[in-house]
Amino acid sequence: MKCQFCKWFYESQLVLRGKEFVRYCKVKNEKITSDTEACKYFNPTSFHCDKYDCRLTFSQCLSRRRNEKKLRGYLDCAKCRQWDNGIREIALKYFIDQKSIITPRNFIEEVKEPEKRTIKRRGKKDRETKEKPESERKIKRRCKEVKEPEKRTIKRRGKNKEKTIKRRRR
Repeated sequence: MKCQFCKWFYESQLVLRGKEFVRYCKVKNEKITSDTEACKYFNPTSFHCDKYDCRLTFSQCLSRRRNEKKLRGYLDCAKCRQWDNGIREIALKYFIDQKSIITPRNFIEEVKEPEKRTIKRRGKKDRETKEKPESERKIKRRCKEVKEPEKRTIKRRGKNKEKTIKRRRR
């Protein structure tokens, strides 16, 4: 198994060393090439298929190899040499037998528990609420007084004024 199939290899930074490109592995903290031997943090996710010139996951390759739907495009996958040379070993070890994959400690995301929310009451400080026991606390109620709405007055023209019609001039 080589580093070229590892998830950490593809997520690592690409560095130019001399005339060749080398990656700086995030996990091992050293420069590696695609044919470097895999470490204990080997995490295979996908690989580059030479025949179809695309990236495939190992489960996709396995289903193309089985070709249960008898698709013409995948008939050659049953005789794939790339499968025999390197992919079979990884597929058998990590995907068919379901071996657990080790993740480095510094890449494990810690799950934080959410903090309890406290509702702050208006006009009270935190220390006042902490000192008083619950039995002494009083909740202010709304006023139950019913207010009558103000009477509306309608402004009208006085009766002594008559309407006047203005005519336009032509």
